[in-house]
Amino acid sequence: MTFKALNRTAFEDALKKGMGKALRHVEACSDDGVEDIILKGCLENPVFDRQCNGGRGKWMMAVLSHARNPQVYYDEIIGALAAAEDDDAAHLADLCLELALGGNIAAKNALYAKFVSDIENYQYLSHHIVDLNGVEGLIFSASHIGHYLAENPEYREDNWFLSHYADKLGKDNVTKAFDQAAQTDRGVHAYIDRVMRTDGYLLMSDEPEQKRRTFRPKTIFSSYKVIRSKRSLVVPVLAAGHLMRTSKNCLRP
Repeated sequence: MTFKALNRTAFEDALKKGMGKALRHVEACSDDGVEDIILKGCLENPVFDRQCNGGRGKWMMAVLSHARNPQVYYDEIIGALAAAEDDDAAHLADLCLELALGGNIAAKNALYAKFVSDIENYQYLSHHIVDLNGVEGLIFSASHIGHYLAENPEYREDNWFLSHYADKLGKDNVTKAFDQAAQTDRGVHAYIDRVMRTDGYLLMSDEPEQKRRTFRPKTIFSSYKVIRSKRSLVVPVLAAGHLMRTSKNCLRP
């Protein structure tokens, strides 16, 4: 069955909605005559509600793979991330993540630079760092978030982020990494302390069943316990018995 090429208006509508016929159009016709529409779809978030519909990074990368010169779009995406805000930044970060996973060093560097410079919006950027670099990315994210939280004592940080990646990356890997990092990295220690102060438990699975929030997913990670001391902060103790103590001064970045 021969595919009938879309006109510009139909293609723009299909691309914005993430419809299959937009992808079929570029498969058949490349990006001839619709370069500006595709570029706009890269630089501006096309999703009405990202929380409900998710991102469209993988799909847009599939569209770009059929362009005559994909690198032109890649360069624009990477260059635009630094100044982007809100949903546009999240969309560009999705695209940069796909590029970085494919080996694009410039995209990887742009993601890290955006995370550090826009740390107040770490809620969405931290996931890209961890999805890109696993446990190493998790420690990097926790360290920078911890320093930021230490400067903003009024902010809360629950245990969802760490619990989610403990499940995803493996509890033993995460446990070992945080046990080691928290002993020397003030940011990681500050992050752990804020989670403890917010939820009382480092991981969701540590919470008693009756206290768990029904809307949060459960994990099977239960390696940490809580010790309270008049002279120490609330600190995590690994099941293996390794104790991490610190003074309040250690939480200052």
